Amino acid sequence: MLRCVACCLAVVALALGQSYQGEISGVVKDSTGGIVPGAKLDLVHLETGQRRGATTDDQGRFYLLQLPTGPYRLEARHTGFKPFQRSLRIEVGARDVVDVTLEVGEVGTSVQVEAEAPLIEAGTGAVGTVVDNTAISNMPLSGRNAFELVALTPGIVPMGIFGQAEPFEKRAQAAFSAGGSRGLSNEILLDGASVTGGGEFNMPLNSPPMEAIQEFRVQLNSYSAEFGRTQGAVVNSVTRSGTNKPHGAIYDYLRNDNLDANSFFNNAAARPKADLRWNQFGGALGGPVIPNRTFFFASYEGMRYIRGVSNLRRVPLALELNGDFSQTVDAQKVLVPIFDPYSSRADPARAGRWMRDPFPGNRMPATALNPVARRASSFYPAPNQTEQFPSGPNYFFGGNLNFRSDRGIAKFDHNFSESHRTSFRYSQLDDLIQQPLVYGNPGSPSTGPQHQFSYTGLLDHTWVARPTLVVIGRLSLVRFGNNLVSHAAGFKFAEELGQPKWLQDRSDLVTFPTFGVGATGIGPIGPPAVGNRTTNWNPSASLTWVRASHNLKAGFDYRANRWNQFMPQAPSGNYTFAAGSTGGPDPDAVGRSGAALASFLLGTPASGSFILSPRLSFQTVYAALFVQDDWRVSSRLTLNIGLRWDYEGPRTERFNRMNSLELGTKSPVTDAVNARYAPILAQLKASNPALAALLPPSLDLRGGLRFATAGDRSQMDPDWNNFGPRFGFAYQV
Repeated sequence: MLRCVACCLAVVALALGQSYQGEISGVVKDSTGGIVPGAKLDLVHLETGQRRGATTDDQGRFYLLQLPTGPYRLEARHTGFKPFQRSLRIEVGARDVVDVTLEVGEVGTSVQVEAEAPLIEAGTGAVGTVVDNTAISNMPLSGRNAFELVALTPGIVPMGIFGQAEPFEKRAQAAFSAGGSRGLSNEILLDGASVTGGGEFNMPLNSPPMEAIQEFRVQLNSYSAEFGRTQGAVVNSVTRSGTNKPHGAIYDYLRNDNLDANSFFNNAAARPKADLRWNQFGGALGGPVIPNRTFFFASYEGMRYIRGVSNLRRVPLALELNGDFSQTVDAQKVLVPIFDPYSSRADPARAGRWMRDPFPGNRMPATALNPVARRASSFYPAPNQTEQFPSGPNYFFGGNLNFRSDRGIAKFDHNFSESHRTSFRYSQLDDLIQQPLVYGNPGSPSTGPQHQFSYTGLLDHTWVARPTLVVIGRLSLVRFGNNLVSHAAGFKFAEELGQPKWLQDRSDLVTFPTFGVGATGIGPIGPPAVGNRTTNWNPSASLTWVRASHNLKAGFDYRANRWNQFMPQAPSGNYTFAAGSTGGPDPDAVGRSGAALASFLLGTPASGSFILSPRLSFQTVYAALFVQDDWRVSSRLTLNIGLRWDYEGPRTERFNRMNSLELGTKSPVTDAVNARYAPILAQLKASNPALAALLPPSLDLRGGLRFATAGDRSQMDPDWNNFGPRFGFAYQV
């Protein structure tokens, strides 16, 4: 056993153990229950003609390993027995037990088993559910995302926006809890390779068209040691391949507001229906290049999505923009008094308190208005609605959200012989999201266009060295990009608004500043820019070896996850204005006085920031070793025994621009504190020696920043002690 395991680990130089292929095992017996050694078995894939052979050992056992999913015909023969045939289907990641009974008879007659019960997974104790192509093809899905069918699996609880999000919200695909685990903590595999992104909240970085998904298996617990790096479920999916028979599909799904009724609120406001144009179209085609040897499959899907959005808010009145708040009242129709912050002074009648003077007539003089605020306020639109109540909404906006998506996949499979099979897959996704401008100008509180793309490549080779020894090599690459640029990018705030030129020259992204003015602000909302790139490398191979009643598997799982990040927070300034700056007469107890808009026009912010954001380049390295033994103790009992070692490397940055709080480090203020502590302690010793004796002679303060260096690049120490034993069993009643 130990020699077997050592050999496996030596052969597997690069390994990714996640297997999406199935296997069958069993025992060949005669009609009296006696074992039949030396029986010949052939397994033929009915769609591709691929053939795999095996011979039973001296205990009548046989194994057929690493089988592509699909329909098969199992044939068995031995001298003196009638030939045996049975139809069966191999599902993704299945470990089925198929026992064969041969009847004594002439070779010219045969036994063919039809309409037999489905295969029983008696080879593993793992808990899992398969969602096959029938369910994927026939279930109605809004947005046609096959992974939403994960919710049909027992133990899965959708979370947040899972299944309810816009079609462009990819994070929703992984927002489910498996067996009580956190959402976004699941592993999603596509043809055995991970497509989840550590730098993108563990969401799937690529999801092929639904027509390209053959089936997937959701495994919740007790899965073998070959699976890891997940707190919840493993979603093991496999894409479709070409067959000897050409097959294809073409489709177009449509939703249109012409088929919808208007909403209650639109009717109440005498507004027309919001626009809705949703076209999801595409096709798939697969077939042979060389029958029984080379196959292709390709699928494309496009989406054009237009949805009407509306916004009802309050914008300033013309009087207010000129500093006249004589008509500004609150919801109780009480005048909102405005006070002059520059008149603040000590209150002679109250010690330690302050006071302010109100603006005469609740009007601010034109000379008091800030010139930058005057220019910025010109980007407010004029009201287009009558206020239904004092200071209520007076501006209605209606526009369209536009989403364009194109994604596709191409796959080629080639059988060099019964022993060598190669598969190549390439998939691509390109999305563009455009939000409407609420004000119709650069000052709109809207987000900019967002562009997301991904490229995925996989090269897979299977070598059947002998029926009981199979080696798989795999190389996977996933590249994902998420770009968002402010709709006001390029807006030169120094020239347009009159802010300092040196501030504009230092900006990482010149755009319209964000002015938070109560509930009605000016300027872009959300991050003004996002420039993220995620690259995941997975070189891999795996080895499976059957030794007597032991089905052994060993491997090494390696992943290099890299992501470049640029997310400026306030590259052109972010300023917040509150009512307190113009409240009074006591500035510390303003009550219902003051207005955020008045504070903005005077140029008296409550807070402000201008942040320089570096472009960062992160990397984490993950590695794991595993050994798995599926030991068939008897014809009824199988033990699943495994051990996995995981290493999640600390995050590093290419130029070591990171720091962390180190609680064991001497605090940088220790010396300064002790300099003041020493004379206090000396005085205490003179006045109260007993109390001073209880105090330390100096203070040992701990806690300081730890900066990454070339010799110590990470924010934490590596953990090399993560061993995870696995155990399960399957007993066939």
